[in-house]
Amino acid sequence: MSTTLSLYHVGEVVLCGLLDGLAHQDRLHAIPCKLHSDCSLLSVMTGATIRPPYRFDDNVQLASVSLGGKTVRFDGAHGVDVLCHDGTRGLPIEAKLGVDRLTCSAFTDRFLDPLTLSTHKSPRFTGSMTAILAYRGIGDGSRLTLRTEDPPVELVSPWLLVIRAKTWDSWASVRPALPNAHVAIFEDIAGAYGDSTAFDALVLAQVGRGFHSAWKVFQ
Repeated sequence: MSTTLSLYHVGEVVLCGLLDGLAHQDRLHAIPCKLHSDCSLLSVMTGATIRPPYRFDDNVQLASVSLGGKTVRFDGAHGVDVLCHDGTRGLPIEAKLGVDRLTCSAFTDRFLDPLTLSTHKSPRFTGSMTAILAYRGIGDGSRLTLRTEDPPVELVSPWLLVIRAKTWDSWASVRPALPNAHVAIFEDIAGAYGDSTAFDALVLAQVGRGFHSAWKVFQ
């Protein structure tokens, strides 16, 4: 059977489903952080005082912030791929699930340029979501307190980057600078969830139905 969908097309909803399933299995401790010893997704959330029961939402937009007495909006592309939260505080999770152009130098060039403000009459932030989570500020030193719109949740300082094992292996000699980040491997998350049959069933449950409704093909 051929497929026209790649993981990076539907990665956010699949990752959200995996993490929600692991939370219900009480297995979030089984997702190790590759950057820190004796560290797991559960310990990161516990340390950030995000309390169970945990909730997971995908593609959550950032709320506007006040900067220099002005309200500054984020671009529509500035959303949290997966938000783990308790209704008040949330851990942002950024997913980079492709396998090409993600070496250390390429990742840095593509995703870690400093944040700036656009020159529009009503300025917006420019820069990648990865840079927003890493820096929490713009070039002039102004700090950003980040919240999401719906649900209205304060983002904690730690954040999680989820990448493929191939990408991690390419960082063996040198890694991108990722302030306050934890790194998890997608294959580790899928393996903690279950076997290949369980994974395929989850993907079908997450993305294998309701296309006509989502795309409004039939009214």
